Amino acid sequence: MRLVDGTCEVVEEGGDGQGDGAAHRDATLMLSGVDFLRLATGHLNPVLGVLKGSLKVKGDRTKALAFSSALDLPVAS
Repeated sequence: MRLVDGTCEVVEEGGDGQGDGAAHRDATLMLSGVDFLRLATGHLNPVLGVLKGSLKVKGDRTKALAFSSALDLPVAS
């Protein structure tokens, strides 16, 4: 997925349709689907995820840490 200026889009693995996808990547997060849902819903602290090994970061760690705060999922009130 690509997140630019608050807009998220799904990108096929291996590229972004504009040549080499890695050339424009700030960070790559590697985690399971379950852990992604936990991260997106605020139930996985990204720092603890890295320390426990359930979240791996390749690239700019600062950008990766900002990812979870960029997600604004609706919650029941």
